[in-house]
Parts: sequence; C-alpha cells; structure tokens
Amino acid sequence: MDLKSLLSQKLHRATLNGELSSNELAKIMEDVEHVAVEEGYSKQEVYDAFKSNTSALQKFANTQSLLLLEQFLSELNVALRPSDTYTLSDGTTLAELVTTMREVDDESITTLLYDAYEDMESRFSSAEAKAYLSYIISSSPDVVSRLDLGARELFGDLIHQTNGHLRKMEEIWVAQTGHEGLIDVDLNGVITSEDLALYIEKGEVKTESIGEPRLEALKLAKAVADAAETMGGSDVSFIDIELIKRREHLPEIWTYRKIGRVRTEDGWHRVYSRQTFNRDFWDVKDSHIGRVRDGVRPSDAIDDIVINGGEYKYECATAMMAVYYLALKNHMGADRFDAEFQNLVLAEWRRPAEVTTERFDERPSAPGSYGYIENDATAEGDALGWTGENVIYIGLSDQGEPLYYGHPFGISTADEIIDELYHYSKPNADRPDFLEFHSKLSGSVIQ
Repeated sequence: MDLKSLLSQKLHRATLNGELSSNELAKIMEDVEHVAVEEGYSKQEVYDAFKSNTSALQKFANTQSLLLLEQFLSELNVALRPSDTYTLSDGTTLAELVTTMREVDDESITTLLYDAYEDMESRFSSAEAKAYLSYIISSSPDVVSRLDLGARELFGDLIHQTNGHLRKMEEIWVAQTGHEGLIDVDLNGVITSEDLALYIEKGEVKTESIGEPRLEALKLAKAVADAAETMGGSDVSFIDIELIKRREHLPEIWTYRKIGRVRTEDGWHRVYSRQTFNRDFWDVKDSHIGRVRDGVRPSDAIDDIVINGGEYKYECATAMMAVYYLALKNHMGADRFDAEFQNLVLAEWRRPAEVTTERFDERPSAPGSYGYIENDATAEGDALGWTGENVIYIGLSDQGEPLYYGHPFGISTADEIIDELYHYSKPNADRPDFLEFHSKLSGSVIQ
C-alpha cells in the first residue's frame, strides 16, 4: 500500500466519530513516518501524501490538530528546500549561522538561535519559524550538545509545543515516576533511552538518562492509551440485553449467557446478554466468547474491530481486552503478535499473562492506566450490567481535561460516565466513583 492510501485509511479509521484530535493526528504522523523510514519513502513522498489528504484533514481536525498539521507540513517543507534558500533579515544564510554558532561560546549559541527564531517569526509564520529552528538544530547536533538544560527546554517547547505524541509521553512519565518531566535531548521529537529525565533532589534540578527498561514501560503505556483512543472511535455497540418474562421452556434463550434476574412490576424476568463478532474473522462460543478463526491472522482479527466495528457487540470488560490486544499488536508488530497469540480468545477478562492487577489509592493518572468506576446499582441496573464501568485513562484533552475510554461511552470525561451510571443507582445512593484497583499491561510478553 502506498503512503497516500495508507494515510487515507488511517484518517478514515480515526474520524469515524467525527473529529480528529491532536493526539490522534500525532499518532498518525508517527505511524506514517515510521512506515516511510522502514520502506524507504522520501520526505517528499511523505509531504505529498499529507498534501493529497489535506481536505479530509481540514474537515475533521480541531484547532489544535490544525496547528499540529501546519507545523508538521512546515517542517517537511523546510527540510525539502535547499539550505541556501534560508536567510535572515541581515542576509545571513543557514550555513553561515551554523558556522558562527560553532565559533562562539555556549551562552552565545542560545542567543543566536533565539534571535534567528524571532527574526523568522517576524517575517514569516510562527510555524515556519519553528520549522526553521528545528532544521538548524537537527542539522547540527554538535551545536545542540553545547546547549545548557534551560536552552534545551526553551527550544524544545518552541519546536514541539503542538506535538501530541511528546505531551502524552511526558504525562505518562510524570505520573509513573513522579519526576518533573522529560527532555528531548536532540530535539528531534522522539523520546529514546538516551534522552533525559528531569527531577528535583533536595531542591536541586538534576537529570538522568531514561534507559531502556523505563523507556519500554513508557512506550507500552502509550500504546495502551493510543489503542483506547482508537477503540473509542470505533462503531462497536453494547451487548444485546433482554428482559425475558419467566416461562418454563425457552430453548432459544439458552444460547444466551445468563447475567442475573430482576424483579419488575409484571413478575420475575431473566436477563441475558449476547456478544457478537464478525464471523469472517471470529468463531463464537457460548454466545460471548470470540476465538480467531482458523486461517485468520490474529492481528487482522483485532484490526477488524476498528475497521468494521458495526459488526461487533460486547460489554465493557471485553472492550478492555480488545484495547490491550490492539496495544500489544501495535507495540510488538503484527508478525510477532501473530506468533505470540496464535489461539487468541476475546472475552471479558480472559487475560493474556501480561495483564496484571494492582491496588492504588487514587484514580488513574497515567495515560494507559486502567480504572473501575463503581456504582451502587438498583436490582435492574445490576442485572443490566451497570454496577460499574471499566475505563482506561487516555490523557488530557486539548483543554486540559482528563479523558477516559469506557464502552459504550467512547471517549468521555469521568463525570459524563458517572452521570450515566447514576441513572441506575439506588435511591439516595452516593454518586458512582472510582474503586481502588487498577489492572495494567506489563511488558513481560515483549522481553
């Protein structure tokens, strides 16, 4: 598949719910650039792919996404131009500026870079100035190595302030470690094991390398958050739930899975649920367990939930498993995922070995972490499955509000989910709130 078609497909999946967030767009950009590097596409081909999909991007992008797109295209455009086309207002070329920076002391480098940024911003757009600054830095790593900590943070913020990928990585890192933040040392927009963790010890600012083990945990958590956001845009429905009048013989009902019983005005009713799966990819057992069909790649079966969500119906615990599997597939790659999960089963809390449970004393705070909102439900609410809601925290919105994925609510705030659950709470019950346990996906399977 060529880059233009790949991008078009990813945009279609991401905009099924109508809007393209900056985090979703950042993930698409990251994926397309990764494919371009792996398969040898040029920067010009990446640029052309995004330009050819401009109409779709502008139709669904929100304000932050449009800013990110403008910055991304500007950076590509800058990288494609010959360096000698760039001159400051005094006639200084890019090559001359870099030469001067190599000849001056470290403090003067920061001044030269910032003056160059302000010069470009005054004559062109802010996005063009950031792209120009980014190009200077990326083309002269020996200069970057001489910037002090404050200068790295300053220019990192200028270049990447609209980068949803970096924002989410840092949010995960701060929540996981309690450190102050991350420093993208080479300012290339990608966090690696050689980049730095920023922390404060006894009032003193210090840094240390992130390292491979912590980077792996960081990337895995981001994969879960991204997968949850992707699933939040799918068309998967909630399970069929039926209140059936009690009778002696209802043979067709026994193909359903019993949840419980509820007393209503016209007598006892039994409550049943049925999960459905796309039969082209899944065999169904006991009306609620999906098993990948023989001859079907597990990675394709998981992808189909995103592509053909309307063919699926399941409850919120199964939705969590779908997220975890999608995260692992994206993180490990399809080939390795297929080898690890040859007999993949999708059902509520049929956990792969790498899903573990821990207890915490607060609601989830790191993107990719799991939470459960508990509800003191009525008998009917209990039978219908509204005793609570499984959720995954996906990170802050563009407005700084915490967002969660929970099925069938999609991407919502905690209050929006709680308000819905409260409709099924007992009279005078406390409002639903987070129960103090989380489930998380560990990295054991990818060691």
